[in-house]
Amino acid sequence: MTDQIIITPHFINTSYAALKNLNYPGARFLEHDLDGLSDIDALLKSHPALKAEIASVVEQGLRPVSIAGDCCATLPVLAGLQEADMQPVLLWLDAHGDFNTWDTTPSNFLGGMPLAMLAGIGDQQFCENVNLQNLPVADIILCDGRDLDPGEQILVDQSGIHHAKSIAEVDFELFKSRPVWVHFDTDIINLSEMSAVAYPAKGGPSAAELRRFFERLAAEVHIAAISMTTWDPALDPNGDAQRTCLALLEVLRA
Repeated sequence: MTDQIIITPHFINTSYAALKNLNYPGARFLEHDLDGLSDIDALLKSHPALKAEIASVVEQGLRPVSIAGDCCATLPVLAGLQEADMQPVLLWLDAHGDFNTWDTTPSNFLGGMPLAMLAGIGDQQFCENVNLQNLPVADIILCDGRDLDPGEQILVDQSGIHHAKSIAEVDFELFKSRPVWVHFDTDIINLSEMSAVAYPAKGGPSAAELRRFFERLAAEVHIAAISMTTWDPALDPNGDAQRTCLALLEVLRA
């Protein structure tokens, strides 16, 4: 399958200028003027364009690969897939659960909420903004999620989503013959190899372990869409994190 790379060089309302220099010929860049906007207003402004781009790519018979600075970009990704009549199973690979709500979050960080939003839990204004239909909890697999806040842990346990606490626990039977959307938050990688993250969490798989897991995914699963939340470029002066993450993305795209 031919991929179309779509790069949104922002971390919510902050420009990630380094992402504009990624060497992907033919990539589409969705840059927005978000100066002075609140986190909420920035997401409400930027998301519709990504939704439209994802839908257009799928309708052209291409596979969308979204590269963005924050996990909230998954909301328009799903909305775009739905616009193009795709109903995927979601494999969410992340050191965190991103399953907080305003009632459970200790930080008020929007990037810690999008998976709950996708499942219809918590603030729904971002879903409504792109006409997103909530994903059935039976179609959501959270993998890793080793760093959960107390209230977030309760929500994950009560929600009905599948929670594989390591890549070794992922049940491939859940994918069956369904199209799969893989979301890869690069902070899942062990800190010994991936320190360029704003919210570090101890533990996690090595890059080599993820590579083997991605090789199996690429071989056995119909990966219909990919999204990746990147490293923090400001914490990656030598480009080591970028090289590690992009190499893993290429394995997933194989």
